Amino acid sequence: NNQEFFDGVSVDGYVFKVNVVADGKAELAIEKDGKKIKSVPAALKKNETVLAIKEFVTKLKDQYSRSVKMFENSMEEKENYTVGELDKLCLNPVIAAILNNLVFIMDNNELGLLEKFKGQDNKLIRVAHPFDLYKSGNWSKWQEVFFSKAKEGTKQPFKQVFRELYVKLDEELDKNESLKQEKEKRKDFNASLGRYNLYRIFKALYVF
Repeated sequence: NNQEFFDGVSVDGYVFKVNVVADGKAELAIEKDGKKIKSVPAALKKNETVLAIKEFVTKLKDQYSRSVKMFENSMEEKENYTVGELDKLCLNPVIAAILNNLVFIMDNNELGLLEKFKGQDNKLIRVAHPFDLYKSGNWSKWQEVFFSKAKEGTKQPFKQVFRELYVKLDEELDKNESLKQEKEKRKDFNASLGRYNLYRIFKALYVF
């Protein structure tokens, strides 16, 4: 049970503990007699428990990178999830930190952080695209929210509220109409891929 790694394990007088910081990144903390130790003592580098906890940290870091890419892609492709699905993913502290630092949107254009939609398990939401924030007229409000978070040391997992947005003119939209069908096919494929990646993350929850 890897939960013990979050609680802290004792090895020859040293305490090894996995911490997941506010932005979702995992790190290994080591202490002895209440004092922080910067690196694994040479005598313990081949200890089985120490090797296991280091491998666990590596897995969490890999999971963070994969999940960030997946949710950024889902934002770009406007992929929907149920609130219940995302709530289950939040059992994983790495995924929870990612999702709790993003703005979501419902099909009625209601914007909010994930906690706003808690309890509405069957409702569909998606990661809000910057264009959604632009259309809402509240983009600057959300920038203020995450600017405050950044001052406290918490950043978004990828650029969302501070992402550059180029709004096309009407004549440019007309030129792109011929590409609409191909774009829809690509969107359907990416949505299927997103569901597969979501399934893989669900399976990865076993580590907790």
